[in-house]
Amino acid sequence: YSYYQKNLTIRDNEFVSNSAYSSITGLYMNYSDYSVIEKNNIVVPTYYGVYFYYCDGDTTTSSRFVNNMISVGGTSTAYCVYSYYSNYVDFYHNTFNTSSTSSTGRAMYIYYGGDLDLKNNFFTNTGTGYAIYNTSTSTVFTSDYNNLYTAGGTLGYHGSAAADLTAWQGLTQKDSNSVSAAPNYYGATDLHTMAFSTNGLATPLGITEDIDGELRSLTTPDMGADEFTPPPFEAELVSAISPMTGCGMGVEDVIIRVKN
Repeated sequence: YSYYQKNLTIRDNEFVSNSAYSSITGLYMNYSDYSVIEKNNIVVPTYYGVYFYYCDGDTTTSSRFVNNMISVGGTSTAYCVYSYYSNYVDFYHNTFNTSSTSSTGRAMYIYYGGDLDLKNNFFTNTGTGYAIYNTSTSTVFTSDYNNLYTAGGTLGYHGSAAADLTAWQGLTQKDSNSVSAAPNYYGATDLHTMAFSTNGLATPLGITEDIDGELRSLTTPDMGADEFTPPPFEAELVSAISPMTGCGMGVEDVIIRVKN
């Protein structure tokens, strides 16, 4: 919890909770201007990963979210980052995912404010809600080179709903270099990715390391907090064919279908 702080740096932390409290928040930041939130892993079972309330930068020095992984689950309200009337904030190389079964879940939630710069992020919803939600079309922000994905039926909201990336691009006139790819995370709370199709699709922003301290490509970095190198040959499990009801004690063939 941060209240009326300035030039605060929160770096290299694990904020993990399994609390049964219904309104839990990983980082609750109020009026904390020029904050740097970097290389943190935040895992909460529901509600807010980061509540960023009236936390501003200015035209020369922005507040910054860089190389963070934030995962929020649950069955109701789930916002990875709730940016509330915050101005001059850079969001670079973050991986935000909500797996909430609620259709109101939002990986990135912008509530007014402005002059936000969203680049090289994974904003994903492996539940049923939004990847990105911007309340007002009057909010000034830039967004590009992101992976915007939802497993639900509506990718984003910008004054009105956008079903998919093409609709989002048309509605916002943003994210012309962004993609919408299934994130293939290691797990619900481990947001390292196997979305190899996104390899090298980010734009250089002068960020030299990822969340793990691994060097980023200076010319073709990866989106999200995790810099990765795809294996030279990759195989994907498509389906299990047999057995379907468990194995017995004897010798039995196991048949699967893979795609390379």
